[in-house]
Amino acid sequence: MENIEIKRINDELYLNINDMDSFQKIYELLEEKLLLIKEQNINNKLMINLLLGHRNISSQDLYCLFELILKDEKFLVKSIEYNSLTHNDIEIYHGSIRGGETIYFNNSVLILGDINPNALVVALNELYVVGKVRGKVIIRSKDGGIHAAQFQNAYVKIFDLYNYCVNSNTTYFIKYNDLKINERGSKICLG
Repeated sequence: MENIEIKRINDELYLNINDMDSFQKIYELLEEKLLLIKEQNINNKLMINLLLGHRNISSQDLYCLFELILKDEKFLVKSIEYNSLTHNDIEIYHGSIRGGETIYFNNSVLILGDINPNALVVALNELYVVGKVRGKVIIRSKDGGIHAAQFQNAYVKIFDLYNYCVNSNTTYFIKYNDLKINERGSKICLG
């Protein structure tokens, strides 16, 4: 099997990635293939379907793949499929969380959208947001954290540390120890 097999059906791309390759190799190959596809002067946005095969992939690595694809406005992520060799699953939520909505996840989660003001997201372990966090986020585990493309007046609670207002213009990962050094209710400005 070639490292990445590409199949195009209308405005959808299916990228079947060899499950014997390391994550670093996958990332480099995917970056190279997306650049080649972009250079073909595509007029419409393409929906990307990633087929990763049988592999262990961390939620952090999964987030990195989504970020790689979404950094170019010509591509959107439609799906990602993989058969985890462990039970460390991550839920994927497509769309933004609107103000007034409260959503609970009993797992780690990757949100393909924004968390808008007055929205509440509660996750067990790790939360990855490919978008802006402008609402409230609660991580129930001391080992968890939140990784987002941007924070704008976001309120973050991890385990027993309360409501920190977070602002950042760059991608940042916030863990329990990042909040522990600040007093309750303080503002944190990152990046």
